Amino acid sequence: MEEDALTALDQFQADPLLSLVTAVSNANLLRSIVQNNTLDKYPTVSPIYALNTILDAISDRNIIKGHEGGITSVCFSPDGQIIATGSWDKTVRLWNLRGENIQQFRGHKGGITRVCFSPDGQTIGTGSEDGTARLWNLQGKSIQQFRGHEGGITSVCFSPDGQTLATTSVDKTVRLWNLQGETIQQFHGHEDWVTSVCFSPDGQTLATTSVDKTARLWNLQGETIQQFHGHENWVTSVSFSPDGQTLATTSVDKTARLWNLQGETIQQFYGHENWVTSVSFSPDGQTLATTSVDKTARLWGLHRHKIQEIRGHEDWVTSVSFSPDGQTIATGSRDNTARLWNWEGHLVQEFKGHQSRVTSVNFSPDGQTIGTGSADKTARLWNLQGDVLREFPGHEDWVTSVSFSPNGQTLATGSADKIARLWNLQGDLLGKFPGHEGGVTSVSFSPDGETLVTGSVDKIARLWNLKGYLIREFKGHDSGITNVSFSPDGQTLATASVDKTVRLWDLKGQLIQEFKGYDDTFTSVSFSPDGQTLATGSLDKIARLWPVRYLDRALQDGNTWLIHTNF
Repeated sequence: MEEDALTALDQFQADPLLSLVTAVSNANLLRSIVQNNTLDKYPTVSPIYALNTILDAISDRNIIKGHEGGITSVCFSPDGQIIATGSWDKTVRLWNLRGENIQQFRGHKGGITRVCFSPDGQTIGTGSEDGTARLWNLQGKSIQQFRGHEGGITSVCFSPDGQTLATTSVDKTVRLWNLQGETIQQFHGHEDWVTSVCFSPDGQTLATTSVDKTARLWNLQGETIQQFHGHENWVTSVSFSPDGQTLATTSVDKTARLWNLQGETIQQFYGHENWVTSVSFSPDGQTLATTSVDKTARLWGLHRHKIQEIRGHEDWVTSVSFSPDGQTIATGSRDNTARLWNWEGHLVQEFKGHQSRVTSVNFSPDGQTIGTGSADKTARLWNLQGDVLREFPGHEDWVTSVSFSPNGQTLATGSADKIARLWNLQGDLLGKFPGHEGGVTSVSFSPDGETLVTGSVDKIARLWNLKGYLIREFKGHDSGITNVSFSPDGQTLATASVDKTVRLWDLKGQLIQEFKGYDDTFTSVSFSPDGQTLATGSLDKIARLWPVRYLDRALQDGNTWLIHTNF
C-alpha cells in the first residue's frame, strides 16, 4: 500500500485523474484491512496522506484561467454543473467543474458587469458597460438584446419564473423587460447610480441598491414601497432571505445590514476592513455570507450573541483562553498582566505580579484557577480573585506555554530554555523533558493525560510519557513549530509552523494531511470538539477553518469527485 501511495503521487503531474483513481483504490484497500479499528491500529496511513494530497492538488488545479481581463461576475448554473464568468475583456465564458472552458460569448462592446443564469439554466443574461443587456443560449448565440438605458448596465436578474429580466444602470433607473426585449416598466427614484437588483422569492417585488446610500423596495408597477436608510456610503449589493421577509445589504461603509421590510435595521455586521461588495443568504436563511475588498469572505450567524471588542490592556494581547463553562475569558499581555473578562467586555479581575510580559494563559479544567507563563522565566497559579496561589521558578528563559493536565492536578510548562517541565500544584517539579535543540514554543497534554506533546523552534514536535521518556518525534516542517494540539480522541496531532503549513500526524509520526497555500506563519491551531475541523490563526490576520480528512472522509470526497467527473 505504501508503494501504491507513492505511485499515485508520482502519477499526478502526468494524469491527475488516474492519480486520483489509484489513490482511491489504495484507500479502499486500507479500509477493507482496518475495518473498524482505531487509527493507532492501522498498518500505515500513507494511503490517506496520498489521497488527501491529491484531493487538495486537484482542487488547486481547478482555477479558472482564460479571460484577458479581470473577472467581474461569476454564477453557477441551477444544477451546479456549469460556471459562467463575465470579464472586462468583453466576453462571457462557460466552464465545467474541472476548470475547462466549454463556451465563449462574444458581442458586447464593453466590459461585462454582471452575468446570471435563468432559473431553468437554459439561458444566460448579461449586462455590460456598453449600455445593453443580452440574452444568450448555452451555445453562445445572442438571442435578444435589451436597449434603452442611457448608461452602462450594472446588474441583471431574472424573475423567479424566468419570464422577465430586471436591469439597473448608471443612468439611475431600473428597468423590467420581457424576453422579447420590450420594456415593461421603468423605476425612477434613486438619486445616483443603481448598483444592484434582486427579485423577492415570490417575484412580486424588487429590491435595489444605489450609490445614493439607500436601498429601495418596489412593486412591479414601479412604485416605491419602502426606502432603507442607514448606510454611510454607497450600497453595493442586496439579497432577499429565502422566506422573503428580510433584506441584506452591503456597503462601501464596510458593513452589512439586515432589514425587515418596514425599512428597520435588524442587525449590523461589522468587521470587514474595506468595502463589502456582495452578500448572500444560506439556503436555510440562518447564515449570511459577505465578500469584501479586504480580500476576505465572512460568514455571519443571524441570531448570534453580540461580538464584543475587549479593551483595557496597555500592550499587545498575547494569549486568550475561555473558562470551561464559556462564561469568562482570560487574556495575557505584554503589559505584564493577565486579565479576566465577562462576555460584555467588562474587566472582572486583574492578575498582577509577573515582572515581564505574560506569554500564555490557561484555565484549569474546573475553571477555578488560572495558569500563566511569562518572560520573567516563571509560571504562576492564581485564584479567580487575582491572588497568587503558587509560583513555579526554575526555567532559565521565557516560559512560553502553560497547560493543565485533564484532571487538573499537574501543570506543564514550555520554555525558551529548550526544556519542558511538569509540576504538581504545590510547585514541586515532577519531571523534565530535555532534548529539543531550540526553544519549546508549545506544550499540550493528551486527552487521557498520559502523554505530553511539545513543539519547538528546532522544527520538531515530540511526544513524551510523563516520566520524561521520548516516545516519538514528528519531523517534516521546514521551520520552527509555533503550536501543537491533540485531536479530541487523542489519536492525531496537529502542528503549526513558521514554514506556512499546518500538518496532521498519527501518533506513529506519519503524516496524514498537510494544510498550506498561504503566505504567512501559522501561529495557532485547534481542533473542533468533534475533531472534524481545524481552526488556525496566522500572521496574515486571518483565522481559517479546514476540513480534517481521515480515511472515511477522504474516501467520500475522492469518490464524490470521481462521480462528478466525466472521463
